[in-house]
Amino acid sequence: MLLFYKYVIPNEHARDKRRREEETYKSCIACMYGIKEPALSFGMTCFLFIDMWNYNFYIYITTNPAKTVLYVGVTNDLRKRISQHTENRGEPGTFAGKFYCYNLVYYEHFTHIDHAIAREKEIKKWRREKKNALIESANPGWKFLNDEI
Repeated sequence: MLLFYKYVIPNEHARDKRRREEETYKSCIACMYGIKEPALSFGMTCFLFIDMWNYNFYIYITTNPAKTVLYVGVTNDLRKRISQHTENRGEPGTFAGKFYCYNLVYYEHFTHIDHAIAREKEIKKWRREKKNALIESANPGWKFLNDEI
């Protein structure tokens, strides 16, 4: 899968710093996935051609310490994402933070983002019993896997 990505190079004469920052960061699938690819530049516009098939993506399930709440997510950096959940525990602004879902109990690896997102959506639609069965198939004791990744 080849993604075509376009963004405007920030105008150095923008009226204020905030506007320059908005122009720089307003799109950025490349930044979102940490991809550093060469760009073709034509004046004030850059074009990136990104091959998204050759990267690592994960779907994961976290739970709270009492194992009563599940959170399903997708990421390209599992270690970093789990540490973010750990740092955000107790913060009411996010579901995982509000319900203390920072303990990793299940994950799957994908090389295609489309497949990872489709699998995440599939699992999110499942009832709790089916999610429990999935976790138990790979992690029968619901051992917290945070230190194993």
